[in-house]
Amino acid sequence: MPHGTPDWGLVGPKATTYGLDDIGEAAVRLGSPHLWDRMGDVVHITDFSEGLGIWGVTYWALPAYGTLYTGIARSGAYCVRLVTEGVAIHGTGLSAHIPMPRVGGIGLEYTFSTRSTQRFWWWNMLWRIGTDQWEATVQWDLVNDRLEYQGADGLWHLLADDVAWNDLDLLCNTGKMVIDSVNWQYSRFLLNDQTYLMTGIGLRYVGMGIANYFQVRLELFGPAAINAVGYVDSVIVTQNEP
Repeated sequence: MPHGTPDWGLVGPKATTYGLDDIGEAAVRLGSPHLWDRMGDVVHITDFSEGLGIWGVTYWALPAYGTLYTGIARSGAYCVRLVTEGVAIHGTGLSAHIPMPRVGGIGLEYTFSTRSTQRFWWWNMLWRIGTDQWEATVQWDLVNDRLEYQGADGLWHLLADDVAWNDLDLLCNTGKMVIDSVNWQYSRFLLNDQTYLMTGIGLRYVGMGIANYFQVRLELFGPAAINAVGYVDSVIVTQNEP
C-alpha cells in the first residue's frame, strides 16, 4: 500500500512515513551539496562531478597545481586537490567568472581540509563596475589560529582568534563569506558551527578602468619550503542572502 502526503494537503494519517514540506531538505536528500548553510538562492553550485567546469586553477608560481581527485570527495565522485609551489609563501586555488548578480547579499561557500603544512585559506570576491572595483577577502590563518579580513585600507584586521582546527586531510571544514553589495560592506562569515557578524565593515575599493565582471576565488597558501596540499569540494555561490 503506498505511503506519503495525500494530494489534498501536507498532513494525513500514515503508518511508516512522515510528510516533508521543505523543498530544500528534499534537494539535500537527493544529493545536493547545498546542505550546510541553506540561506540565499544558488547562482552556481558544483561538487566537481562534471569536472572543473567554469573553474580555472590559479597559482602564484610554478610548480603549483590543482587537479581533480577521487580520494576524499565530500559530495559526488570528485574533489579538487591543490598543491602550492613550496619555495616561497605562494598560493594555489580556483577562480571563476560568474555573470554579475543583482545587488544584495552575495555568498561564497566551500568545504576544505586543514593540515599543519598549510598557512592560509582565502575566500575572495571581486566586482569591477565601470571604473570602480570592490574586493572582499577573509582568510583563516592556521599558523596563528586567527580569522582575518582585508579592510577598506587594504590591511588585514582581526575577526576572531583561538580558532581551533583539525589536522586532517579530510574535508571536515566549511566556510562561507557573505557580502552586502548594496552598501559594499561585509555582512558575516560562517566557519563550521560559528557565525561572525561583520555588519558595517567596508570593502576594499580601488579605481579601475576595466569592463564589468564578477569574480569569485578560493585559495590555499603554504609556508616557504613546503609543498602544502589541500582539498576542496562543494563550492557554492549565492545571491539574495538575508
